[in-house]
Formats: sequence, structure tokens, C-alpha cells
Amino acid sequence: MRCLVPLLLSLLLIGCIPMPPYHVPTSRSNVPERPPDWMVPGITTLADVLLHVGEPDHSTLDERVMSWVAQDKFGGGVLIVAVGNAGGFFGMELQRERRLMVWFDDHETLDHSDVQTGMCTPGVVNFGNSTTEFSVDCLRPMPGTFQSVE
Repeated sequence: MRCLVPLLLSLLLIGCIPMPPYHVPTSRSNVPERPPDWMVPGITTLADVLLHVGEPDHSTLDERVMSWVAQDKFGGGVLIVAVGNAGGFFGMELQRERRLMVWFDDHETLDHSDVQTGMCTPGVVNFGNSTTEFSVDCLRPMPGTFQSVE
């Protein structure tokens, strides 16, 4: 019996590592919670928008609709499991995405704008040599045909 307890403890070891909240460094920090007051339909131009928020992350082919995206992580955790000489981990975090979408008319003047916000929980599972990532879209797909701007 005295040998059974250490043996069982060495077979199954579990640890949990909390992950702090942070802003994703590769995403924008200038996407507001709501359309900014300086964006006035019929007055604000495409040049004004580009000067304020920079080059868009996505745009339609005709560049009449543009979007800018920010991502924030609100923390999560990693669960580490070791069984004998094998092991794995499971990690998840809460993520928020904000997308500023701007529509322009034929004269490159602002038609309207909108800010969309969504939450999701991407994660990863690993056991042995097998790793699977999973996620769901935080935001609904953008309407129309968009291209990434690089």
C-alpha cells in the first residue's frame, strides 16, 4: 500500500497555468468601441479616415468598404497533464474582436460606419505528438468580397 500511493501520483500529474489578459500585439489599438464623432456621413472623406486610422486591414476590390480589426485577450488557462512518460495540454482563452467598418460613396465620401464586437474562445489540445487547434469566428463574416490589405 505504501508503494501504491507514490506510484499513482507519478502516473498522473496535473498542473494549471493561468494566462493574464493582454492586447494582441499584431492587432490594432486604434479601433474604437463605437464610430468616432469625427466620422460624419456626407462630410468625412476617404483621405480623412486613412489619416486617422491608417491603412485598412481589409477592403472590397473597389475600396468602397473598408475595415480595421483589433483583438484583445481576456485571459485563460492551460491545463497540463502527464501520465507515465506521456503528456499533453489543453489551453483556452477568452478573446474579443472589434471591427470598424466604413462605407464610402462614389465620391469617396463617408456613407456610414459601424463597429462590430464579438467574443469567442479559441484553444488548443495536445496529447503526445498530436496537436489540434480549435476556434470559432468572433465576428460574423463581412458582407461581399473582401481582400486583405498588405
